[in-house]
Amino acid sequence: SDLRVPLLDLLSRPLFRELQFERHRGSLCKLPMLKDLLEAPDIQTLEAVHSTTSCLQQLVAAAGDIIFLSGSRASSAYLKLDGMLSYYRDQGEELVDDQVWVAEACLWTPWIHMGDFEAEEVSDLLCLDADGFCAILSKAWSTQQMATSYARQFLAAMQRDRIWSDVYVDHELDSLN
Repeated sequence: SDLRVPLLDLLSRPLFRELQFERHRGSLCKLPMLKDLLEAPDIQTLEAVHSTTSCLQQLVAAAGDIIFLSGSRASSAYLKLDGMLSYYRDQGEELVDDQVWVAEACLWTPWIHMGDFEAEEVSDLLCLDADGFCAILSKAWSTQQMATSYARQFLAAMQRDRIWSDVYVDHELDSLN
């Protein structure tokens, strides 16, 4: 939960970002590109990775809440933390697990949602703002280059598989990382 703890106000900004990153490390590392960035030894890359937490927001969705609808512009990627979430497309319903970022494509290219995303029961989600995420990664040359390379691979995999869905995992790309 994102409760306000006054004691945390005493931390320096870099230390607070590092603490927030460690809190969300498991979730953020489900993005293969961020997991790879953590292996980079330079301080600029590490600073960028820690700064991505400023783009995160924890959401609670009640049963029946619509997170997004097909045809709307995607501005965030979502990760299920708890609860039950369904993704609906013409091909049917798919239960979303906690291993995949939904609408990850919006982090790498302009994206229109291809289905509807709904909470089946009270659910906790992590929301990653695409514009903020891209702005942070573009601040350092190394992170910008890695993000550009990953985006090309991700989009090529979607085209290769001819799968246009908000719930997309390329197992080949995951195995490379």
